[in-house]
Formats: sequence, C-alpha cells, structure tokens
Amino acid sequence: MPAHPIASKYNEMKNLFGINPLSAEITEKFKEINDLCQIEINGLTQIPLTSRSTATGKNYVVFSNTANKYSRPVNIDLYNAGCATNISGIKIIDEFWSNVQSHTISTQDAHTITAVLYAICMNYCCCADLIHGVKNNSGDYFEKLVGHLYSMHLNVAPTNQMNAVELDGESISLPTDFIFDLGAGKPKFHVPAKTSTRERVVEVWAQQRVLDGAFGVGRFLCLLTCIGETNFYSNDMSVAITCVPNQWINYQLFISQIKRAYYLDVPEKYNELNYRFPKIYVKEFGEFFHESANLIE
Repeated sequence: MPAHPIASKYNEMKNLFGINPLSAEITEKFKEINDLCQIEINGLTQIPLTSRSTATGKNYVVFSNTANKYSRPVNIDLYNAGCATNISGIKIIDEFWSNVQSHTISTQDAHTITAVLYAICMNYCCCADLIHGVKNNSGDYFEKLVGHLYSMHLNVAPTNQMNAVELDGESISLPTDFIFDLGAGKPKFHVPAKTSTRERVVEVWAQQRVLDGAFGVGRFLCLLTCIGETNFYSNDMSVAITCVPNQWINYQLFISQIKRAYYLDVPEKYNELNYRFPKIYVKEFGEFFHESANLIE
C-alpha cells in the first residue's frame, strides 16, 4: 500500500535533514508537508472546548474526523492568526517560508513568526493525531523543524552530542537535541526541542548541568523551545494548561540555569516566571529571531 503523501514528504525531509540541516530544499519539504496537512485539516470538524481555570482567556478547539476521534487542543485564535494573509493578500505562512530560505526570518515581527509556526506545527500534529497513514511522530517533526529554523537563522549546522569528558582513554559523550557552535570565543546554544515539557523536563536542566561541569558555566546557553502545555479532557470536552512553575524554580536554583524558555503558545504560569526569583525568561519563540545576537553578548 502506498505511503500517505504527508508521510512520504516527511521521509524526504528527514533524509535531507540528515545530510545537511541548512539545505533550502528542507524548507521546501516543510512547505509541501504543511500544504498537504492544511488540506486535511480543512476537511475536519472543529469543536470548541471549555477552558478550565488554568486556560482562562484562551480559546481552544479540537479537530475531529469521521471516526469521532479528537486531535490535541488548538489555540484557535493563535492558529487563525498564523493562517492569515498580509495587507498584500499573501499568506503570511508563504511569506515565512520565503524568509526562511533567504535567511531573513526576522523580517516578520516576533508575534507573527510565533503564530505562523504555531499554525504549521498544529497542522502536522493534528494530522498525526487523526489522519490514517500519517506517522505519530509529531515530536520528531517539531524537533526537525526547530533544528532547521535555528540552522537557517544562525547559518550554522548543529551537532547532537558533545564529548563531555575523557577518562582512561575513553570519551564520554552527552546526547542532546541540538548544539549550535557560533565560533571561537562565543557561547554555544544548547537547544532542547519539545512539544511539551510535562515528561522528564528535569533532563533539560540536568543536560545543562553536565555541559556546565565539563566546559564551564556560560559556555553553553540553554534555549528550551516548546509548543505548549495543554491537557485535553474528553469526558467534558474541556482543556487545561498544566504547569509546574515551582519545580522549574527549584531546577533553576539547584541544578543549573537555562537562558530562555521559548514557547509558541506561552502558558501564563510560566510567563509569570519572568517576574519571580530566580528569573526564568519565558518568551514567544518568535522573539529568538530578533534577540539572538544579544543573547551572546
């Protein structure tokens, strides 16, 4: 049986990414994947959700197929903003892909970039949830997308492990999502990419602690990059946002320090960490493309 077109394009993207994450062909594959996903999404039913107290002020929906299966929750206002057109009538998603290929992502403002990326990610994630033949690999898709965007913006291909220490002639390597080496005398970006952080988030701070211990504090800057923290309850068709801010504070105090936590759909409880001690700077992911040069100063 032939593979679903989305799965075929995904495999093509993955193969290209393995060869060179900086290839403009990868951008084209992501565009083709998103276009196919959008067609599928347009054929699904949209069902509003009730926002529980932790999601107050945000409007979420789920998509549903003919088998009455539900997707993960989607912040519909953010999603629709990402699917909008600009004043010239051009889809801002298409404008975004063009900027990625020309290494000019920051041409769009930070919130527009965030909204576009949210729409792109939700298109794939919901197809992975609902469409038969599309792989259930939204985490890997998001990781590859994040890796490609950082690569194209920084013009640097990442590595996914560092040799942390050598003992008795044996190197001990630390696997990570991405490390971007910006050159001699500059910090390196440590970029964990996660659709959500509810499971094993302490690993992010633990990996940073190992890097700090092996190479010195400040040599690696951790830029955690996520989609959101929603939790769907099908029994009453509601949505909550699940956060553990006090745990994050303990990790920041007693394990290591992360430089940024970037989100597409920023949870309010984590946004409040910008104003508590120790500060954990939580921002929309689009902000990275406007502040990246300042992070290494």
